[in-house]
Amino acid sequence: MILFEHQWRDYPTAIVDMKTTNESFIRMARLYKAMGVRNHAWPLALVHPQLQGVNPFSPDLTDMEKVLIRLECDMNPWYVYREILRLPGSGIEPIRYKANRGNLAMMFCYYNHVDCALIQPRQTGKSGSTDCLWIDTMDIRANNTVIYLITKDAQLRQANIERLKGIRSYIPDYLLTLTRDDTDNQQELSNKYRGNRFRTGVGRSSESSANNLGRGMTAANFHNDEGPFTPWIGVTLEAALASGTTARLQAAASGQPYGNIFTTTAGKKDSRDGRYMYNLIHSGGMWNEAYLD
Repeated sequence: MILFEHQWRDYPTAIVDMKTTNESFIRMARLYKAMGVRNHAWPLALVHPQLQGVNPFSPDLTDMEKVLIRLECDMNPWYVYREILRLPGSGIEPIRYKANRGNLAMMFCYYNHVDCALIQPRQTGKSGSTDCLWIDTMDIRANNTVIYLITKDAQLRQANIERLKGIRSYIPDYLLTLTRDDTDNQQELSNKYRGNRFRTGVGRSSESSANNLGRGMTAANFHNDEGPFTPWIGVTLEAALASGTTARLQAAASGQPYGNIFTTTAGKKDSRDGRYMYNLIHSGGMWNEAYLD
């Protein structure tokens, strides 16, 4: 994939797709450029220029176009987010992925294997953006990996799972490798053809059970949503992140995606769990677009 400016040389056919109909990606590339970022074009990368202007949802696609789209998805996650993924909306039509400063920063960090915390108000695309990343990982990009989500309660877990199912349902059939044997319930999803699983857990009411929950999370990809509101999150996280060390090392050795993501709305610093997450997040560095260069 193209993350940095020098990597364009690795893909000599690649172009900057200024004709994409997803205008949010054009807007972000122009914003980066206006901010003085040299490496501003990566969200618009298109490795196969033959696909410029081709609608991946068209019923009239040729077999060759489908093959090229499959190859583009394998090589270029930005094409997947820009052109393929759709989120369920309140109306009949699904919603296209909308690039913004927060979700592009999160994905740039993830694909560089840098742990990332994303704090946004509700209804601003925080959870949907991360769900899209996990669908790309599970159904398009990774093999033989586990993604583990820990969130505050069963209700929020169900909402996450339903969003994942909705996003997956809009992916064109020729890009999916699902079978009738795949798990599809309120706690877990799978893509057995690729050897991938999406598992979930919710906060526990006691310190010992929170520790046991974390110890069972052996996963190369870990996502904590709404940590400040998750009981005993500090105990769970410390156990979970330690449990996933070997899995992440194995993913790195085999060239598979891996990383840890923390998403949340703002919590309370005067609560046990809110204070833990505040200290954890603020012990890291603040995002700056200078990292893109």
